[in-house]
Amino acid sequence: MLKNLKNTKLVWKNKKITISDLFSCVIFIIVCDIVGYLSSLFQTEGLRTWYPLLEKSVLTPPSFVFAIVWGILYAILGISTFLAFRSARKDEKIWILFIFFAQLCFNLLWSIFFFGMRAPLFAFVEILFLLLITLNMMKLYKRFSQISYYLLYPYVLWIAFATYLNFVIVLKN
Repeated sequence: MLKNLKNTKLVWKNKKITISDLFSCVIFIIVCDIVGYLSSLFQTEGLRTWYPLLEKSVLTPPSFVFAIVWGILYAILGISTFLAFRSARKDEKIWILFIFFAQLCFNLLWSIFFFGMRAPLFAFVEILFLLLITLNMMKLYKRFSQISYYLLYPYVLWIAFATYLNFVIVLKN
């Protein structure tokens, strides 16, 4: 992995970062944060009333950890998408946007299924699709930016961990 990083072409070395680039990067991060905010709207009531009553994995972190981790992951996701988008040719950018928005939709749907509908089984099936889409997103982004690809590792690992947590809830409840 270090060898790959050493040989990685750093986009910003070959192309000057402009104010427009920074603005675009911030827009990608804000779009991710909007999805995070929308997800929280479905979570608020369930987190107070329903979720505490569920039997969970012993590995389940305290509730405040989720907000911190998701905030960081959404920023990383926005930066990663920006780097891939910036490096892609004009005709390829549509695929980056498509998979970016598709995985954000699946990310939001999980909150709707799990907390809004209180349907952990549906949420589990849905999060498997989110994991699959995110892995495909990594594969696509790798074509445009190695850094973008590597930035997505924490995101996909967290989704895999969330999949495990969701699965345990399905089994125990």
